[in-house]
Amino acid sequence: METYLTPEEVANNLRVSMRSVYKWLKSGQLESYRPFGRWLITPAHLDRFVKGGSLPAASVVTATTAPSTPAKSQSPMSNKKNNRR
Repeated sequence: METYLTPEEVANNLRVSMRSVYKWLKSGQLESYRPFGRWLITPAHLDRFVKGGSLPAASVVTATTAPSTPAKSQSPMSNKKNNRR
């Protein structure tokens, strides 16, 4: 079974805005499938897009090695239990 990425996952992986991803999808720069109105991108489509030089230099990463979600740091103040005495 083939793996698909959503536009949100592509934006997170490439560290770009969702607006950029949708612009690339609508213009055809980033290949995709669109069954039932949902954009679906294969890792192969994303790799071709990245290797094709369509990204700004700061965003170039490979689809298979990029994290699907950015790491979240948690400060001690964000946990309510830590604020109780």
